[in-house]
Amino acid sequence: MLMMSKKKLAEVQSMCDLIAELCVKWDLHNVIDFGCGKGYLSALLTLRHSINVIGLESNESTVSSAMSRFRKISKQWPVLKKRLTAPEYVVKETPGTFCVLPCTVRRDLNSDSYLEKPETYLLCGLHTCGSLGNDIAEVFVQNERNLGLCFVGCCYHYMEEEFDRRQPCDGHSMFPLSAYLRRKQFFFGKNTRMLASQSVDRTLREGRKRLDVSARSLFFRALLQILLVRSILPDKTDNLERCDPDEVRVGRIPVDLQTSFSEYAEKAGKICGFPAAVLGPECEEVFQQFKSVEVHMKIVNLLRIVLGACVEQVMLLDRLCYLEEQEGIAEVGLIAMFDPVVSPRSWAICARKLQQPVQQS
Repeated sequence: MLMMSKKKLAEVQSMCDLIAELCVKWDLHNVIDFGCGKGYLSALLTLRHSINVIGLESNESTVSSAMSRFRKISKQWPVLKKRLTAPEYVVKETPGTFCVLPCTVRRDLNSDSYLEKPETYLLCGLHTCGSLGNDIAEVFVQNERNLGLCFVGCCYHYMEEEFDRRQPCDGHSMFPLSAYLRRKQFFFGKNTRMLASQSVDRTLREGRKRLDVSARSLFFRALLQILLVRSILPDKTDNLERCDPDEVRVGRIPVDLQTSFSEYAEKAGKICGFPAAVLGPECEEVFQQFKSVEVHMKIVNLLRIVLGACVEQVMLLDRLCYLEEQEGIAEVGLIAMFDPVVSPRSWAICARKLQQPVQQS
């Protein structure tokens, strides 16, 4: 329904309801949706809650798709709306407006350049990838017309960190934002940021088998690194810690409890273009040498899952503290939005400024 999956529809409806409630509570009629994609959130805000929405999207082909999708849904809306529960909050009596504009969001974005009228706005984003969440927070603070904020972050491993010298910067707002962590010159590093994608709730729901499978996958990746250093990269280093992780990328390889390390290495070899003759002979030798370590990897995996939630909370609290530190902020909050088993990135950051700016003629 509405040209999106059941999971996406549940997320979009929940986010729409919250944004509409905030717009009514804060007397805001206009929304800017950052990283709007195909306009799932934007379109429903306009059609269901009569909100004027400007979507910003960096991919120009996606901009065209979003506008085309909105036109199709608009024609079917009299029928489609009957399948949804009646909205509790309708921002205004007249229909909302909708448009999507091509825009690459950066920390210094002047949102006024995309506005035809000197209106006040709520900034939003559903699953803002990587540093986009930090960008939205800074854009919100910098422009007096941006009075409301509501966004859910995701993909923290793509987030840029100011004090991680190994990571290049391409103009996005960087972690950390808060004064305390900046004084400490705090950073995680990419491997630690990857932990934030772990889902404690999903793991608890799926039980022991999922823990064992994820531990085996982690164990096989560690064995693969040893195998590659021995067989592929002997001329580059004999020290595992010096092996550049960017040299080889295997991505996710499906693993279950019946998968052998030889099968895993063969799949990795095909992905990376390594001949089986290079990896094959030493697979069993490496596995036998380190198989006793697998039980320890299960413990490590449990720690990764538990600490993953902590890493995400530090990132969320950094954004909250940054907003709290700014002058003219009336309230800041963190709201649990979705079922964390279905949608692990489920926390929305919301903020409101103290007063509206003087309207210009």
